[in-house]
Amino acid sequence: MAIATAYKAINMNTGSFVDDDQATYIGDYQITLQNGLEKQNFYGKFYDSDFLPTGTVSKINEYYSTSKLYEISGLSHDAYKIANYILGNDFKGMLSYIFAGNDTFNGSAYSDVVNGYAGSDKLYGNAGSDVLNGGLGNDILTGGAGRDILTGSTGYDTFDFNSLTESGLTSTTRDIITDFIRGQDKIDLRTIDANTATTSVNDTFTGLISSSAAFSKAGQLKITAGVLYLNTDSDSAAEMSIQLTGISSLANSDFYL
Repeated sequence: MAIATAYKAINMNTGSFVDDDQATYIGDYQITLQNGLEKQNFYGKFYDSDFLPTGTVSKINEYYSTSKLYEISGLSHDAYKIANYILGNDFKGMLSYIFAGNDTFNGSAYSDVVNGYAGSDKLYGNAGSDVLNGGLGNDILTGGAGRDILTGSTGYDTFDFNSLTESGLTSTTRDIITDFIRGQDKIDLRTIDANTATTSVNDTFTGLISSSAAFSKAGQLKITAGVLYLNTDSDSAAEMSIQLTGISSLANSDFYL
């Protein structure tokens, strides 16, 4: 299982190998591609005593000067295959190879584009307005702070929300779930307290009310014009909303409450 962590804004759709005007081989255990202040490091076992390609890559990271851009750890992937991806300048092919399992992706404090590839992955946008795409498999997508765009893609995916502050109340601040499939995907609200008046317990949401009804108590949900609204107090105003593209109705079974 690979763990990818971004420290600066990343876009996995446009990533590439460093243009290696200075390819440095350090012993048998590290390959560094360097261009000016930019360095891409591959750690593992690359060659045997006869300098024949062998072994596995265990970690990849990239720096700009002394600032780490990202790191991918927890790898155990064929070094010869990764060397061929480098030689063929096929960065996207390498990502598909190393992220074929059940992996974890941690976005930065900035606005990221994160792809899950194959496997049942966990994607965390963290801060910033992120774009998360689960790819193949049964994925968990957590946008975090900022206005996030969440796409589960194929599989039985879960869209996880943990705080009222993660998604706003206006069209420019609320998160968007682009491809929710009823009866298959889930919206996870279990860690949001559905009643802010009871501070000692984490209350669960009671479920959906009619789209035309006004909120009358804490814990109610409703979907109107493709927007899910959450109410966590006794007044009629929602505290959070989530846009669901192409969805006009939901059932309680579409949630983890």
